[in-house]
Amino acid sequence: MSDFKVTINCKKCNDDFSIIHHGLIDIDNDKDLYEKLDNKTIFNFKCPKCGGEGIFRFPFLCYSKKMKIIIYFGTKEIDEKKIQGQIEGLGIKSIGDIKDFTTRTVYSLEDLNEKIRIFKYKLNDALIEAAKIWFVGNSDVNITEIRFYEIVEDFIHWIVAYDGKIKGARLPMDFYRDDEKVWKVNIPNQFPLVNEKTLEKYLSRK
Repeated sequence: MSDFKVTINCKKCNDDFSIIHHGLIDIDNDKDLYEKLDNKTIFNFKCPKCGGEGIFRFPFLCYSKKMKIIIYFGTKEIDEKKIQGQIEGLGIKSIGDIKDFTTRTVYSLEDLNEKIRIFKYKLNDALIEAAKIWFVGNSDVNITEIRFYEIVEDFIHWIVAYDGKIKGARLPMDFYRDDEKVWKVNIPNQFPLVNEKTLEKYLSRK
């Protein structure tokens, strides 16, 4: 794990102090850090002098050798050359041979945790994004957000936000399997941003 000390300033008491920036997170073995990713407290800090709390967002890589994935978390959208430079600085070479790894870029913890769940179930994230578009387009309500959650008894379970409510929904896995037969996925292995907005770049009919 590549750790860096970062000096930050407390807005409450104006004291400067150091926190640890975790540049590389092994989600197979760094259980405490993975829990902070999952509950979205990875960026939280507390001033040692006055107890004031704050948030400091930083870029990092999280990876799993078991799932063969590397996900780059960026604090803001930057061009591909800058991403590659930042990834090298975060210590990607220490992971080892990543030739067969799936690589992705995300810019929110919600997207990061969803990607990890998708890959835990050995699903294709581009097809999951395509299913979201179908779901939203065929819904009777105004869906503002939809997230993959899990698979139970051959159904894909989703968390859906609409009209100020958060509900659960599900689709049969056969829907996903049919998409696998219809769509060809062409995704470069260079940390692409794969979501509903960029999906048209990567999907074409077989």
